[in-house]
Amino acid sequence: MSPPKQAYLEYQVSLTLGLHAEEFDIPGIVADLIADHNSIQSVDDVDSDDYWDVVREHDRDVSPIDQFRCRRQ
Repeated sequence: MSPPKQAYLEYQVSLTLGLHAEEFDIPGIVADLIADHNSIQSVDDVDSDDYWDVVREHDRDVSPIDQFRCRRQ
């Protein structure tokens, strides 16, 4: 993914997180979204439930085992 697109997706993710953006690993969220959805152009391209599952995995205040439990198997 090109750096401008990566930055754009990180910006979009930060908007969805609002005042809580610092509590999440935004580059990690974007990396997982790209890995799960090859042709992503916008966070709007991702199903809402899938999007928030990925976001929960990257909550810096959640233990690693709880992050694993967030992800659909």
